[in-house]
Amino acid sequence: MNSRILIRCDCDGSVGFGHFSRCLSLARVLRAQARSSQLAFWGRYDAFAERALKRYRIPRLHAPARGYAARDAAAALAASRGFDVLLIDSYRPEQAYLDALQGQRCKLAVMEDRQVLDLSGADLVICFRAGAERASHGATQEALGLDYLIVKPELRAIRRRNLARRAWRVRNTLVFFTGRDADPALLKKAVRATIAALPDSKVSYLTKDGRPLRGLDGAAPRRSRPDIEKLYAEADLIVTGGGLVKYESAYCGIPNVALPQTALQNQDTKILTARNLSFDLGMANRINVDAVAKRLASFVGDGRALAAQRRAFRTAMDADGTRRLAGRLLAL
Repeated sequence: MNSRILIRCDCDGSVGFGHFSRCLSLARVLRAQARSSQLAFWGRYDAFAERALKRYRIPRLHAPARGYAARDAAAALAASRGFDVLLIDSYRPEQAYLDALQGQRCKLAVMEDRQVLDLSGADLVICFRAGAERASHGATQEALGLDYLIVKPELRAIRRRNLARRAWRVRNTLVFFTGRDADPALLKKAVRATIAALPDSKVSYLTKDGRPLRGLDGAAPRRSRPDIEKLYAEADLIVTGGGLVKYESAYCGIPNVALPQTALQNQDTKILTARNLSFDLGMANRINVDAVAKRLASFVGDGRALAAQRRAFRTAMDADGTRRLAGRLLAL
């Protein structure tokens, strides 16, 4: 069992929080399954990420974590000495960087959402996007599709509780955009559309520091926090961008709608919508408050659509994806 794992990811405000969040959740489950494991993070982290690592007592390497170009591969090789597995989660690695890390004593595992790199020389490729199981990377081992969805351990209890609920009313709605998704102009439009669509729902929205945005008097600001499960536990509906949050919402059994912002997020949202795991409100860069409000009101007012999502939450994914993936990493 390989229990010395170095996780290379960043969380410095220039990338979405989802990469760091899922790596942290996976690290916690790895440690629970192999208590003697040696885990460490290596990357560029803002104060929020630093606090999260300290909270869960997961160390970070203080060697400089530069970029993901060919010239940075030597630093990665040096940092991974003494580890059995190097896990990389970022959209930034260049092909030459990854090529230089393959075939070493330290096994290479890569989280790859976009399927744009040649990872046939990797020891394990991970992609838990819906539909990913249909596209092999040709790697030695692969963990693809919703069977390997990574979530915080605390979300299991929320999933269990929500799947047991017989009726569903949207009393509390959370507008959840993070990282690069948290563009104030987009967030304001999303919140305004939500208020217009759901006048009987209490609407809150997430900001990094919890400060209110001007002109959003009809909604309450909430601060980003490491124990995000407390916000999920209160939500009956989540309005989000196209990233990890819609997967976490579906796992928790919370109806969710998405405003994707990139081509990849748009493709992903359409796949999830087809499987009744999310609902597509259209691309965020073309957001029209009135049109989005109308689509959102139509979805929430359609009991059959809500019921279809809730059935899919139960049947299309199980509670054990993170544990399953941890086992694959430890067995490399």
